Amino acid sequence: MSSSPSRAWRFLRESGAEGRRFLRSAAVRRAYGAWLGRVPEALVQAPRVLRAASGETLAFYLDRWAQRRASEPALLSEGLSWSWFELAQRVAFAAHRFADAGVTSGDVVALTGASGPAYYVSLLGAMKLGASAALMPSAATDAGLRHGVSVSDARYVVGEVRARALFDARTTLPFPNGRAELAPSARRNVRETCVFIFTSGTTGLPKACPITHGKASAAAIFAGASGWRYMPGDRLYNVLPLSHASGLLLGAFAALAHGVPMFVRPFSASRFVDDAVRHRLTAFNYIGETARYLIRSLNGHAPPNPLRVAMGNGLPRELWKPLRAGLGLDSIVEFYGATEAPGGFINLSEEPGSIGHRSFPQLGLSRVVREADGKLARRAGRVIECAAGEPGELILRLPPRALGSAALNAVFRGYTDEAATEKKIVRDCFRAGDRYFRTGDRVVVDEQGFVRFVDRLGDGYRFKGENISAAEVEAEARASIDAPCVVVGAALPGVDGRVGLLVVEGEPSSKVLAALTDAAFAVHARPRFVRFVDAIPTTSTFKIRRAQLRDEGVGPSGDAFVWHGKGYEPLDASIYAAIREGRRRL
Repeated sequence: MSSSPSRAWRFLRESGAEGRRFLRSAAVRRAYGAWLGRVPEALVQAPRVLRAASGETLAFYLDRWAQRRASEPALLSEGLSWSWFELAQRVAFAAHRFADAGVTSGDVVALTGASGPAYYVSLLGAMKLGASAALMPSAATDAGLRHGVSVSDARYVVGEVRARALFDARTTLPFPNGRAELAPSARRNVRETCVFIFTSGTTGLPKACPITHGKASAAAIFAGASGWRYMPGDRLYNVLPLSHASGLLLGAFAALAHGVPMFVRPFSASRFVDDAVRHRLTAFNYIGETARYLIRSLNGHAPPNPLRVAMGNGLPRELWKPLRAGLGLDSIVEFYGATEAPGGFINLSEEPGSIGHRSFPQLGLSRVVREADGKLARRAGRVIECAAGEPGELILRLPPRALGSAALNAVFRGYTDEAATEKKIVRDCFRAGDRYFRTGDRVVVDEQGFVRFVDRLGDGYRFKGENISAAEVEAEARASIDAPCVVVGAALPGVDGRVGLLVVEGEPSSKVLAALTDAAFAVHARPRFVRFVDAIPTTSTFKIRRAQLRDEGVGPSGDAFVWHGKGYEPLDASIYAAIREGRRRL
């Protein structure tokens, strides 16, 4: 006899008990209420979703707004304001230039250089023809550009002179600049590639993630309706690169899908509020450390401004209230996701420090599991799920093969490198044949079901037999000093494991060292070394280049200090030699 009926009954029984327990919490009631409040909006967006499923790509929205909102602003930047009709004309011109060069439906066009109006026009021009755009990170090295163009199989390279000079064998073009008569956009299958987005490349060469038209449309429609909750008069301040998933899918594409004007400019804390006031901007995105830079520039408060909502990821819990109060925001929407991941979380209830709520875990869409030394821990052949409050790796379920490749491609395409894709998939986790995507992120789910990000698995380190969370050490350090800082585990000859190294941005300071001495670090978690740098290295999306800092490590110099039991002292050559030779213990 099949076990399906009993399994279904067990699910309903457990869900009911869990629901009653959850709903005793006011915070959880807010979480469920936030989702229920989005139901009417989801119904309104249903026709758009159906049109997207029929092959209507995001480029169709531009044609629609060019007709319905011809003279209204669409794209703004410093000294530039294009209406929807003018933007559509410029995209049509780009499509004509690409077609003249030989680009046809199904081709891949690599876009290079800084993201801005010209970059965006070229991207939409390629989409209008039915081509895919490979979005090269603006900070990519020559080797990174060659690698990105190669793995995306791009036949055309568009953009900056430096990048075009690397590809004599391919057709290269500058950013098109002109206007043309409007023409219909090509339709594409929902499972075909819309854009290739590259991982940030904090370690090694970036990997190319193909994003289907279905995934791009769904992300844009959902973000605009449920995250930004766009209203008449809204304008988006997009401070993130258009080559990044947050800046493009949840930023530019969401604005395009909902007919919202977008102001684009690279993030600048000093110009941020002035831009918002001058251009009447109501929404902005953030990622990484941008919120921290912004709060420091506000110095406690900001002048009156029209900003009402921020959406992004990576906002530390301690910055939640300062950001909201500093700018006078109505709401902050924190989300969790990865470009290549088959799912994620979004915090619609504004629970500070949470990336979202894990409702009905019996469905198994996401799990938090034990991990050790890069592998998932197993018992009797099955993966071990963490208890509430126990940190572990987040894994996301992939659709069963029985649903076919269409269902899988809709949510997960992995990378263009099949070997790299295979490394992210783990099988037979909780029952034979199941498959999950390894996020590589450590999270914790509390008793109420709220999910909180802890750190990347590679960010932690082991010292004197203890697992140290870099995020926790950083939080304590930041509570003690008024300076950007990051913690990494540095390898040191003669020392087992890795040693905590706190890298602080700024000049060496006795005041900072004194504050760190008084900080309430756990015994083993206290950074044994402190190093001062002019600037903490980051990617184009403000993700910290931890691998670079780990590789640089620490050595005797005027900007490095070592813990001696009661404080920090300069790390000179004699002390460094004593540590390496085992004559001085850390």
